Amino acid sequence: MAQIRYSNVIYWCKWITSYYYVQKYKQNRFDWYDMEVENNPYKVGFLPPSKEKALESPLSEIELSKTADEVFSTEETSEKDAESQKMVHVKFALMWRATTDAFDFLSDINNKILATGLAKVKWNTYLPPVEKLYNALNCYAQCGVIMGTMNVDGMDEELNLYLFGEKLRFLGKKVCSFSQVLGNIPKNGRFVHLAKVSIPNVVENLTFGFATSLTGCIESFKDTKTILQNVSDKEKMEKT
Repeated sequence: MAQIRYSNVIYWCKWITSYYYVQKYKQNRFDWYDMEVENNPYKVGFLPPSKEKALESPLSEIELSKTADEVFSTEETSEKDAESQKMVHVKFALMWRATTDAFDFLSDINNKILATGLAKVKWNTYLPPVEKLYNALNCYAQCGVIMGTMNVDGMDEELNLYLFGEKLRFLGKKVCSFSQVLGNIPKNGRFVHLAKVSIPNVVENLTFGFATSLTGCIESFKDTKTILQNVSDKEKMEKT
């Protein structure tokens, strides 16, 4: 019989405990709509729920000094433009429109991935630091398009903009740094979001992410070791 290593026993005990507490403390902040409900203008999307308005409203300057509200877009820039040193005045008139559901870092990350990240570190207590982890992950991402106009001094006509992008909003204080990779396929607007975070005595190399389908649905990755392979295979299936 193979000898069981003590470290493996400890790891799996921590993993099981972490999995339990992750499930216990998860909350869904974006479960607002139900199109089958009658006589409720909020549930069917006729009126915006108050919680949605609070989460979507622009942050104040004081709040932005403690957290982040970021929008990323994809565009092509020629080498000639990139090397230009000319300074010009540019006026933007832009509007953000979401094209997918929100990916909530507090509820949509796979439970097994969270348990694995928690079990890898040394805890300061007998219980997993789930509360500290959720404080760090208090944010959400949402894919969409940025459209509007751009007016450059010296040009007679405004330029129309239509950019694929992603919004990332932190709802609490930024207590750690995320390593993030954002991918986009301009031909169909599909997105891939990969992230990795480590917090001392909380989580180590927590790698997670999501991909959007052609219909705008979001799918959380379940296996971080084969993320890119899974996305590639799914792309081939959708083309057939």
